[in-house]
Amino acid sequence: MRIYAPPVTHHSTSEIARALQYLKGSFLHGASLIEFTCKVLEFHSLIRNDDISYFHPEPPFSRVFMFRKSSAVYSDSDCKIPMFPGRIYFIPAGKSFHTDYSVGDSQISLHLHITDFTGCSIVNKDDSIMEIDDSPLFEKFADSSLKSGSSALLSPCLELCLHVVNIKADEIAVRRDKMSSLAPLFDYINKSPVPVINISEMAEALGSEADLLSHRFRRISGKSLKSFLNDRVITQAQELLLHSNLTVAAISEKLGFTDDRYFQRFFREKCGISPGAFRRRIF
Repeated sequence: MRIYAPPVTHHSTSEIARALQYLKGSFLHGASLIEFTCKVLEFHSLIRNDDISYFHPEPPFSRVFMFRKSSAVYSDSDCKIPMFPGRIYFIPAGKSFHTDYSVGDSQISLHLHITDFTGCSIVNKDDSIMEIDDSPLFEKFADSSLKSGSSALLSPCLELCLHVVNIKADEIAVRRDKMSSLAPLFDYINKSPVPVINISEMAEALGSEADLLSHRFRRISGKSLKSFLNDRVITQAQELLLHSNLTVAAISEKLGFTDDRYFQRFFREKCGISPGAFRRRIF
């Protein structure tokens, strides 16, 4: 297994998340090389002062909950699950759910975005909540939450990613084999300085033509290239809206839009609400 993690220098919880944003790993699953990237977007350690209930409407990134004492209740449209102390609960991105917390809950939570080599999330809203009963891993998270700096979180975050990726390894391997011939395209996209990508320019860089490249992508993936690129832009816009202090105009520029009014129309068209309203929602 190969693991990459960036240098660690930060200390606050928000800075810890930024320091751990690009954890990368790979391992062999049968004959397939499984590659993944994990962004740790948020990390919280807190004690609840009152009973409270939250509704999380289709959170764009996966959530992780752990409790040192007491417990909470998770519920979605299909099930209701008590979340017990000492266990790790991984909730896939896109899945709407309720959580009911009790006063005195000592809670650790993370927002994660785990992707494969195509840059797509390895989980989706149709996946079930994952309950991971791994006491040593739980204790690593519990210990790391009491220490300053992000170095203590490196090991448990990587272990958690491996748990999740191993559960999804068969699906990831099938997608890898199916999409492998498009590897140069994904490499170009992943190395692009901005998410907004001109298909004609990309096709020229890859020695092809826009129509041929788009047709080939749809034939192999079953999805249009334009739709795939738009989805990636939306994902990165959501990440910046929820996990940065940048203004909407600054986010628009960072994504590669030349007009922030067009970005706002684009975002509303794809998400059904404005960037500002999205930022104010509780996920």
